[in-house]
Amino acid sequence: MSGVNLARVITAVLNDLRLDRAAMVAQCYDGAACMASERVGVAAQMRCDSPLAHYFHCAVHALNLATSQLTKVDIIRNALGSLETVVTFLTGGAKREELLRTAQKEALGDGEKRKLLKLCQTRFVERHVAVERFWEELPAVCLALELMAEWQDRRTSSQAANLLTAVTQGEFLVGVAVARKLSGVLRPLSTALQERGMDLVRCLSLVDSTVTVLQDMRTNSDTEFENLMVDATAMAAKFKIEIKKPRLPSRAAHRSTAAADQTPEAYYRANTFVPALDAVISNIRDRFGVHQRTAFLLSRLLPKNVSDSTWEQLEPVFRQYASLIGTCTEQLWSELRVLAAMWSNRPKTEPEVPLTAIGTLNECSQCTFPAIHRLLRVLAVLPATTAEAERLFSKVTRTLTALRSTMTEDRLEALVLLQVHRDRLPSTGQVVDRFAACGSRRLDCRLPLISPAAAPAARR
Repeated sequence: MSGVNLARVITAVLNDLRLDRAAMVAQCYDGAACMASERVGVAAQMRCDSPLAHYFHCAVHALNLATSQLTKVDIIRNALGSLETVVTFLTGGAKREELLRTAQKEALGDGEKRKLLKLCQTRFVERHVAVERFWEELPAVCLALELMAEWQDRRTSSQAANLLTAVTQGEFLVGVAVARKLSGVLRPLSTALQERGMDLVRCLSLVDSTVTVLQDMRTNSDTEFENLMVDATAMAAKFKIEIKKPRLPSRAAHRSTAAADQTPEAYYRANTFVPALDAVISNIRDRFGVHQRTAFLLSRLLPKNVSDSTWEQLEPVFRQYASLIGTCTEQLWSELRVLAAMWSNRPKTEPEVPLTAIGTLNECSQCTFPAIHRLLRVLAVLPATTAEAERLFSKVTRTLTALRSTMTEDRLEALVLLQVHRDRLPSTGQVVDRFAACGSRRLDCRLPLISPAAAPAARR
């Protein structure tokens, strides 16, 4: 599983497909060392023969790593740890799940009874949904823990009592509320990045929009956290508890974030909300590298941007892909000016100008704008995520079971493809007809049709 061996396998496949490796313009993997290392990873090995194949870190993995920066804040880390322990405890058996459903009916009325979700490490959308669902089901969770604390089983009752004490602390409520707030902002981006056909232009645009929202929350942290504390205080009132500052050691009393005269709201804002925002914002900005931003300059070729583009903005990316363009700088700039005029003078009676790289590529003539056409082809194939490819992993897990552990690789590949492309499968009748037409068989699959009237005679 070293980078050298993986690169050798990929190179062999590309050679079998007779693809020109010099024309490779990008490669996208997760952040594993064997894939992303600048010295011995697959990305570095592939660039030996494909110098234009810059490494792009999967945007979904990058967002997941940025989201995990929330755990850098002690209060949020402890709250999410307690949350996961509670969910695992309550979903650890049929008897406990039945008690939770009973508690949901009593605490939440006749509304929808939804199952608690764990903080999944791979299904990124569920991580955001899990925190939101736990917050909504928290009254039922506390009621279920109270009932379990009265059970005769000493181990279960003691665990339930300890967990009930943990989730009814003001510090826990604030930590979950902050994680819920930030998860709600990050969830649309996480969902969008896992869509099929996601391109780099839209990906970076969504990232910039999300960072702008987070930055606005950081600027208006007083107002934002005040609204958050209203929700946390309302939840605490249901359990008849008060959100207070934690007890601080004497050496921390002189810190600016732990002044003795601070209110609980000011303390948690300075020690939880603001550090969490700063960690997520800085990490998102760091994980979308310079080469991605350089490639993003190709979006200046889209109709909505081309009229405002200048040579200084586009020169870095033009020089980066000069070997693919195969034309002089003056000719390229001339094509760009003519293309900008074409989009500006487009009649209003015609359809709206395309907004995506593929849509622009379809309307950009290769004969008229050969250099621009090549650059648009590069922009259209730049990878944003590996989420679409990694959907195959769950199919492999379902197919390669313990009873099928000895199957060959060819058979496993065929079965996985059958699961993935169900829409292309032939009908049952077509399979039977082809089986019957394959020649002599030990069983005749073409059964004779007997009318209902002749059935008694046939049985005799």
